[in-house]
Amino acid sequence: MRPWRRFSGGLIALAALACSGEEPDHAPAALPPAEPPSPAQQAALEQARALVAVGAKADPPRAVTLLTDAFGASPRHPEAAFLLARAAFRAEQPERCAAALDAWFAAPAADHVDWTAEAHVLRGWLEERAGRFAAATPHYARALELLPTYAWAAFRTGNALAESGDDVAALPWVDRALAERPGLIEAHFLRAQLLRRLGRAEEAAAAAALHALLNQASDNVAPTREALQEKFAALEQLETRLPGWVDGRVQLARLRAKAGQARLALERLAALIRERPVGRDAFAAWLELARGQLGDEATRRELPALLGAAPELAADLRAELQAIVDRGFTR
Repeated sequence: MRPWRRFSGGLIALAALACSGEEPDHAPAALPPAEPPSPAQQAALEQARALVAVGAKADPPRAVTLLTDAFGASPRHPEAAFLLARAAFRAEQPERCAAALDAWFAAPAADHVDWTAEAHVLRGWLEERAGRFAAATPHYARALELLPTYAWAAFRTGNALAESGDDVAALPWVDRALAERPGLIEAHFLRAQLLRRLGRAEEAAAAAALHALLNQASDNVAPTREALQEKFAALEQLETRLPGWVDGRVQLARLRAKAGQARLALERLAALIRERPVGRDAFAAWLELARGQLGDEATRRELPALLGAAPELAADLRAELQAIVDRGFTR
């Protein structure tokens, strides 16, 4: 689940995105459609969404209590079942997680394939936590059938194979995960271990170095001047050593702007947008910097060329950006 920025008519607002994945070996009996949640249940859902999100206010055990009190241990409401499974897993309550997953698969929400994929991954991860690594991989395979680009499912497959002693089979899965999410720090750590065990010392050292840089660039660094300087330096190295990590390059642009290098940040962001498929966060950062450096009208004039050069831009994002070109910024 990562943050993204949505803008409409020039208004840039922060939103959040979530995805993960998994399913049971036995097929739970289908349940009748759930009744709409009561006001109290709706309030519990809203609180639980915040409590299972990634961030300082996350409190999975509290979410488990809220959802169980409001919906029971096996919720018939799909979102409640999914959130309860996720919260119980993070709270290290495997029995409650398994019961909630059964409830989800009994009545999944057809319009949330990403939730079903995450439910598959959670089931597989429960198997891993119990030491049943061979039993985990079929669940990850189901998740990948639904979402072939699901990096975490590919990584967990590699991890389960590695824990089973099959390093040769594990490595391609880790590489597949990194092809989808170049900044997946856990995958870099496992890749370094696998390469070392396979006798590929030079590649292992390079993978370990990338892992160390990603650690330095993570959001968990201490808010000290020295730590932030190390993060900045790590992101600068990763811009060239791991150019596919789009999120890291956007972070670097924002840090450069704060450090008085706004022009360089703007140039590097534009290069990123021309070079690789990007999402809202990269364009939001470019718009913010461009408006500050160039002004609204100049930014509006620059935008068509950037749109023309951007590869594989999502249709809805392209439409929102085109609206800025056509009508200008409203805020």
